[in-house]
Amino acid sequence: MSDHASSPRFLERQRLQDGRTSVVFRGLRVADGQPVVIKRLKESYPHPEAIAAMQRELELTRRAACPEVMQALELALDDGVLRLITEDFGATALAERIRLGPLPLDEALDVAMAAARALAVLHDRDVVHQDVNPHNLVRNAQTGQVKLIDFGLATTLPRQAVPLAPVTRLQGTALFMSPEQTGRTGLDPRFGHPAETTVDALCWRGEDASPRMR
Repeated sequence: MSDHASSPRFLERQRLQDGRTSVVFRGLRVADGQPVVIKRLKESYPHPEAIAAMQRELELTRRAACPEVMQALELALDDGVLRLITEDFGATALAERIRLGPLPLDEALDVAMAAARALAVLHDRDVVHQDVNPHNLVRNAQTGQVKLIDFGLATTLPRQAVPLAPVTRLQGTALFMSPEQTGRTGLDPRFGHPAETTVDALCWRGEDASPRMR
C-alpha cells in the first residue's frame, strides 16, 4: 500500500508516525473539510482480530473521554482499508518539544497537571493506558492544551488488585514502564503513575524519549 492511500471520505496529507502495523496522518474529512488525525492499518482487508483491536481502541478512547484525552470520532472501513479517526487540534508530540530542550516552568507544570487529570479520569473509569510517554502526550503550542493519545495498548482493570500473571511479551516503552508491565507486581488502579513521573522528569531535563518497543 502506498504512503497515502485514497479514500472517498478522508484525505491523508502529512505523515506523523510510521509504526510496524499502522501509519498515522494528519488529514481532512472530505465531507466538511474538518481537520482530523487518521490512524490507518497498513494491511488491506485486515483480519477480524485486527479489526476488533481497532474497535476496542475506539471504545476505550471514548470511555476515557475528557478534555485531556484526544476525542475519537469514528472507525472507517473503505475499500478494505481500516482507519481510526480522531480530532486534530493542531498539536504535536511532547517528544518533539523535549528534543529542543527543557520546558519552561509554566509549560512543564501544565503538562504534568494535564497528564495527572487524564490518568485520574482513566483510573475512575477502570482504563489502563499502558503506554504513557512523550510520544503519546501531544500539545498545542499556541493554546498550551495537552492531551493523551493512542489507546492501542489500553486495557480495562477492576478496582481491586488482580493476581500476578506471567508476562510473555513486553508492551509499551521501556523507559516509561511501570513494575506491573514487567510482571514484577500485580495490576492495581495506580498503574501508570511511574510513567507520568518519568515524563515530568524529561520535561524538566529536556532529554529525548527512548524508542518504542512496538
